Amino acid sequence: MKKLILCVLALLCALPYLSAQDDSKKGKHNKKASADTVQVTNVTGEENASVDLSEGQSDDSESGDNHFIPGLLHSSQDIYANNTSYTFSIAYFRARGLDNKYQDVCLNGFGMNSMITDRASYSQWGGLNHIFRYPENIANLNEAAFTFGNVGGAINYNLRASFLRRQLRATYSMSNRTYNNRVIVTGATGLMKNGWSVAGSLSGRFGHNFSYVEGTTYNSLAGFFAVEKKFDDANHLNLSAFASYTSRGMQANAVQEVYDLLDNHYYNANWGWYQGKQRNARVRTTCEPVILLTHTYAPKSNKIQVQSTIATSFGRNNTTALNWYDVPDPRPDYYRYLPSYQINNGDTNYYYPNIFNYWASNDESYTQVNWDKMYEVN
Repeated sequence: MKKLILCVLALLCALPYLSAQDDSKKGKHNKKASADTVQVTNVTGEENASVDLSEGQSDDSESGDNHFIPGLLHSSQDIYANNTSYTFSIAYFRARGLDNKYQDVCLNGFGMNSMITDRASYSQWGGLNHIFRYPENIANLNEAAFTFGNVGGAINYNLRASFLRRQLRATYSMSNRTYNNRVIVTGATGLMKNGWSVAGSLSGRFGHNFSYVEGTTYNSLAGFFAVEKKFDDANHLNLSAFASYTSRGMQANAVQEVYDLLDNHYYNANWGWYQGKQRNARVRTTCEPVILLTHTYAPKSNKIQVQSTIATSFGRNNTTALNWYDVPDPRPDYYRYLPSYQINNGDTNYYYPNIFNYWASNDESYTQVNWDKMYEVN
C-alpha cells in the first residue's frame, strides 16, 4: 500500500515537468511563424499594450516560453482587493475586519500615516491618478522591502522621475458621482542621456450639475513635479513635490420624516440659495502639499539597495459649519420645524397646516438654509 501511494505521489510530481517539456516543444515549433503578437502589461503605466515580436526578438531563450509573465509580478491589485477597496468602500468594508489605520502607506519608502489618526490621507494626492496608479502592494504580514509592514498590509508608491516612462498623456473623464468632469495631463522625459529625468502632471476635477445630492459642489486642482539626477550607476537623487487642493460641499443626515415629506432620499439640509447660487454651509477644504527628497544607492551587484527619503508636509484640512448663540436654530430640518413636533404639542390647526404645506410643496425658502434671513437677523 505504501509503495502504491509513493508511486502516485511521484507521478503527480512529474506531471508539471512533463507538461513543461510539452509546452517547450510547442514553443520551438511556433518559432517558425514570421511574427507573433503578444499582449503584455506595461508595469510603468500602459495597460493592454500590444507588442509585435519578430522571430529574432522572440527567440531570447531556448525554450521560447519567455513571454509568460506571472500574475504576481503585475503592478496592480488582485480582483478581490480592487473590488473591496473601492466598490465596497461606501459600505465601510474592512478586509479581515481590520481598520485602515493598520495598513502602512509609503511614498518612496517614507511612511505617510498620520501621527494623530494613524491613517494615511489619500486626499493629499487626489486626482493624480497617472502618477499614483501602480503601487507596490503587500498583503497582510508578508515581507516588504520598504517598511516593516503591518497586519493590514502595506503600500508603496514610487515617485522617482526615472520610474515613469517617456510619455505625453492626457485623460478626460465624465462622472455623475462626486464630480462631473476630470482632466489629467501628464508628461515625462524618462532617463535622458545626460542622466536627468523630469516628470510632471496636472489634474482638475469640478462640477455638480449631475450630482444625486443637491448642494454638493466639488472643485479640485492637483499638480505633481519630479526631477531626478543619475550621478553614476549606483547613485540617484530625486526631488518630488505634489499638492492637491480640494473644496467640496458636504451632505447632511436627515430623519425619515423629512425624506417622507419630500419623497426624496437625497435631501440635503446644508445648502440654501444666496445671490442666485447654491451655497453650502458645510464645505471641506483640503490642501496639504508634500515634498520628498530621495537618495537611492543601488550598485550593479544588486546585492543591496539603500533608499533614504526625507519629507515634509504642511497645509490645512478644515470644515466650515453653522454657529449660533441665543437665537433660533438656523438648520431647516431642526425637529421644532417639522410637522410632527406641532402634532406632539397638540397643534393641528394653527402652525401645523402651514409647516406641513412648506415641506409637502418643498418651499426652499423653508426647507433649505435661508441665507438672506440669516444676514438680515445679523
